[in-house]
Amino acid sequence: MFKSLLAFISIAVSANGASSGAAYFMTNGDDANHVVTTSIAADGKLTFGQAIGGKGFNANAPGFDSFFSQDPIVVSGNTVLAVNAASNTISAFTVKPEDPTQLKQVGKPVSSQGDFPISIGVNQNTNDIYVLNGGAKNGVAGFKFDGNTGLMPIPNAVRQIGVKQTTPPKGPPTTLTQAYFSLDDKYLLASVKGSPPPGAPGFVAVWEYNASTGVISDNFTAIVAPSGGALPFGFSTLPHNPSVVFLSDPAIGYEVIDLKASLASSNKNSTSGLMSSAARTVPAAGASKSYAIPDQKANCWTAFSGVTGNFYLMDPGKNVVSEVTVNSATLQPTLVKQYSVGAGNVLDAQVAHIDGKDFLYVLSPNVSSIEVFALRAFGNAAHIQSFSYADGLSAAGLEPNSTNIVGMATWAPA
Repeated sequence: MFKSLLAFISIAVSANGASSGAAYFMTNGDDANHVVTTSIAADGKLTFGQAIGGKGFNANAPGFDSFFSQDPIVVSGNTVLAVNAASNTISAFTVKPEDPTQLKQVGKPVSSQGDFPISIGVNQNTNDIYVLNGGAKNGVAGFKFDGNTGLMPIPNAVRQIGVKQTTPPKGPPTTLTQAYFSLDDKYLLASVKGSPPPGAPGFVAVWEYNASTGVISDNFTAIVAPSGGALPFGFSTLPHNPSVVFLSDPAIGYEVIDLKASLASSNKNSTSGLMSSAARTVPAAGASKSYAIPDQKANCWTAFSGVTGNFYLMDPGKNVVSEVTVNSATLQPTLVKQYSVGAGNVLDAQVAHIDGKDFLYVLSPNVSSIEVFALRAFGNAAHIQSFSYADGLSAAGLEPNSTNIVGMATWAPA
């Protein structure tokens, strides 16, 4: 009864020189979900590529952000992975390096083994894939990818999180957000939002990962958000420190969570107040702490630049991108600078490394654009383009629905 991502609708790429990379997002319409490709030029600017379509479905979102999540579409090497929420499936495509706007589907979409898939995490050492389901039957499920046959479920790799939700999910409070592997690839993580104070804070679910089998531990530990935090959202990792993760938190700004210290906590009786299937619940310990961004509205999505060494947080409530640095020794963060995006409501974001330079691509669906920043140096991000994708979608017979459009992933040559 559900359509698969098989129908290709091709649109010629504008002549703007050879493609140095690509950026991808999803329309996630009520009747169809299209992966949209754009070409990245050497100067970081975008032109339209093509759209690839199938079945989509939006959650009960209040105006935008239909998944309440980060990474519903991801790139791993020359593979693009995307969720199809309405059909409870995920799809895989291969990238054509000489023209990365051209995607080829590999195999058929496969069941996400849960309700309403919203995020995909990939282990960088083994390339094992875990999808996060955010509906009534929520949890994670593991897959392997074969370049000839596509996605295959990993045996005994489905785990429930057990948060009370609906399909589609209602939120943002008490929704799930992202599946993510720790920097050393030893742990699979999932962020789960709670409710803003005085409600129950959310948590980070942590499973141990077995690289030889691809299977995660039977049970997970829930690390409760640090004091002041409530809605753990998008992950990034600190380079050179695999035991620490950086998360946005729209309840306060962001938080640093010390995985090693928290998992070693002897306090096994902590509670988030949010019911789940966690085997144990522990407080965020060690260097873990939540940090406020002054006058923030809802910092949600995160991205990291290897060139600047800094994190970038998207606040759609203020249409602002915040640049944050974290001292690798003390784990103390500093708000470096903020960048206004005008009328665009900044959502999903990703960094692409193009010809030795980093560029930040930020989805702004309320104005049908992708905002492009050149990350030139520490504290020096320049807004270089507001790329409108509306005409490209219209040419493909698609409506740029600001409520549904989600995701941002980038590809660049290795």
